[in-house]
Amino acid sequence: MVRIWLPAAVLVLGAAFPLAARDESPGAEKHDEFVVNLSEKQVDAGKFAISEVQGGMLGKRIAVPGSIVPSGDHIARVAVRLLGTVAELRKRLGDTVRAGEVVAVIESREVADAKSEYLAARLVFDLQQTLFNRSTKLFESKFLSENDFLRARTTFEDARVKIEIARQKLLRAQPDC
Repeated sequence: MVRIWLPAAVLVLGAAFPLAARDESPGAEKHDEFVVNLSEKQVDAGKFAISEVQGGMLGKRIAVPGSIVPSGDHIARVAVRLLGTVAELRKRLGDTVRAGEVVAVIESREVADAKSEYLAARLVFDLQQTLFNRSTKLFESKFLSENDFLRARTTFEDARVKIEIARQKLLRAQPDC
């Protein structure tokens, strides 16, 4: 009986103090939001304990035993549109997978070729850009003929087109993420 009386007293006092702080009478507005009524059976089953108030952290997580079974509605088939060999498998059947997480690493000759073509085009583009900038300065200073300047600009534009084509091939060769 002591266990019931003390929590009940705390709950009743907890409900009365906010009313007193606002200078309201208990009959003015009746709210049961601060009162919890428990039967003796619920009190015994809850194994409530009384202790001194202390500072600390409140947790919102609880650990409970259970098992997780995959739903047939949430299993997906992953299809890849390029030829290759699975070099590394990072997830197994039943593992949790989040959006954007790598499931497997695939080595593909197609992707490797597209990547090397892009890198080569990038090098040529950077070189042609440097040469075109140099030719522009020389042409503006009247040290380079118009014909040589136009040739440098054409070569630069050609390199720009080639790097864009190589970039698009590389994007097409890589699987969607």
